[in-house]
Amino acid sequence: MTRSASPPTAPGLALGPRRQAVQIRLPKLQCLGKSDALLTTILEAKAVTHDGYIWPVPRHEMRSAEFIIARMAEDFDRVVKSQNRVTLSSLGWTADQLAKHRASAVTHYKRSQPASSGFASAARSFAAGAAELACLALFVGSVGVWAIILGA
Repeated sequence: MTRSASPPTAPGLALGPRRQAVQIRLPKLQCLGKSDALLTTILEAKAVTHDGYIWPVPRHEMRSAEFIIARMAEDFDRVVKSQNRVTLSSLGWTADQLAKHRASAVTHYKRSQPASSGFASAARSFAAGAAELACLALFVGSVGVWAIILGA
């Protein structure tokens, strides 16, 4: 009887001869000579944990523009809600990051905010109310027809 080799239990771990986890070395990630940029992008991405989403890299160590802009837009929301008692630099952004990415982050923040006033907002609330009213009318009408049929 021969034993088949077990697959690795996790990246960087394998089962040794006594079925214990043994650390193995993985080859360095290569992607057309851009391994450092790709690895930085992977490490800076927002991660899911049991407590929700987290940013695994401190603000001052972030290098990827897309993640800096997304995180800075989230921080704009915090600044607005605190009524400007908190600043972006007090949250940990460097002057270089602010100079390069602030304008894009403001644009990203404004696009992510829902429209709270104006004709479009009124039309949406009217449409939602009209749909609820139509559903109520269908329910009451069907109950009325049912009552007429059973009462006759």
